[in-house]
Amino acid sequence: MRIGELAQAVGCHIETVRYYEKIGLIPASARKPNGYRDYSDKHLQYLRLVRRAKSLGFAQSEVQALVNLIESKDNSCEQVFSIVTQQIKVLDEKLKEIRRLKKALTDLSSACKEDKLSDCPALEELLQEH
Repeated sequence: MRIGELAQAVGCHIETVRYYEKIGLIPASARKPNGYRDYSDKHLQYLRLVRRAKSLGFAQSEVQALVNLIESKDNSCEQVFSIVTQQIKVLDEKLKEIRRLKKALTDLSSACKEDKLSDCPALEELLQEH
């Protein structure tokens, strides 16, 4: 299949396919005699995995590790489990940080009044060194 068909099959841009191929997340394509790239169902499989892993927030190194497991003879579920559980830990940390930021913003907004004061307590708080 041609690059446009591959990109359309997974809902991404042609440039994305080229980029993933360039950085090794999908295997290099064969070239037809006319110079066009020729992609197989195997490329589609790789691209689907990359897109799904990216949508789940995996870092590029983790996506690469998952891609490497496709062709590995030792593609045990244990390795995938380890990568997935590590991502869960990363997301838990991000959630903690988001909750902390939300609380700080909530506290800051409670310092504000809808009055048109010349000295805004929330702005003064933002100006403080922490």
